[in-house]
Amino acid sequence: SRWPPDDIAMKQGRPMFCQVLIILIAPAMKSTRQFLFRSLLAAALMSAFGAHAGDSAPPAPQAQLIGRFAEGVSAGTAEIVAFHAASRSAFITVDRRNQPSSFQRVSLRGLSSSALANPVQASNLTSGAITSVANHVNGNGFSAGGVQSLDIAGDLLAIAVQASPKTDPGLVAFYRLDTQGNASFLKKVSVGSLPDGLKFSPDGSQLVVANEGELSATFATDGIDPVGSISIIAVKQGMPADQAVTLDFSDFNAGAKRSIELPAAVRIGRIGASVAQDMEPEYVSISADSSRAYVTLQENNAVAVVNLRQPHIERLLPMGVKD
Repeated sequence: SRWPPDDIAMKQGRPMFCQVLIILIAPAMKSTRQFLFRSLLAAALMSAFGAHAGDSAPPAPQAQLIGRFAEGVSAGTAEIVAFHAASRSAFITVDRRNQPSSFQRVSLRGLSSSALANPVQASNLTSGAITSVANHVNGNGFSAGGVQSLDIAGDLLAIAVQASPKTDPGLVAFYRLDTQGNASFLKKVSVGSLPDGLKFSPDGSQLVVANEGELSATFATDGIDPVGSISIIAVKQGMPADQAVTLDFSDFNAGAKRSIELPAAVRIGRIGASVAQDMEPEYVSISADSSRAYVTLQENNAVAVVNLRQPHIERLLPMGVKD
């Protein structure tokens, strides 16, 4: 067997480590022709990188810090960063006490290729406007309790907003960015409890949101443990849909119609919790052809494979253990 499986190491956009892995296991292939092809490919790759016998080792890669942004450094700033090409800007999450549930633009227009003389204290990137997401989404029974993540596709920015309390359904706020990096609020779309990681598909047609569904901070007294879920928001011609399709894991609960598909190695941590309650989706990665999402279930030591063309959870992959 090998890792990743073929459905994760996509035919299109396969990471280089997957190619190397295939080369390493080529002797196990049944076809001599395949083995010879892989061997020749391995030799070509080694030659291209100067790795054949007798050559000195290639120079070690070097990195220089050419840009640094530091402003009001504290917890709750710049946990997540996304790049907007048209305005040459980075956008960062901001969740400070005096600036809660916000994001900020940082201009990269003046970035040079020269290394910073003082990489520890220098701050040569230009700070831009801070946008209060709370001002745009609060109301009608919703109160923002913080921002978790953001992503950008073209000129569309999406940011995950948890509710207060966090066990209530959260939402995603969408903004349009112009060539100067100015953000205009478009709409908000309701998703599951505690939206955390989110990601646009490579073709920009969908946004996938991992809703962590953490139990209440006062669970011992209130017993509140919302289900973890995955929301999919369609995007057409740059405009997100008004409603999300939200998938949960109830079908994998004991006695439910897909309970037999729950691998024994998927960890269920809280005694008395259903599978749907215990699943806590965290981060999202999407295949190069935009057909599947891979969502980490970090508390459960597993990954959920989500079909995006006909939205449903295809299967759960346990990550196993290592010594």
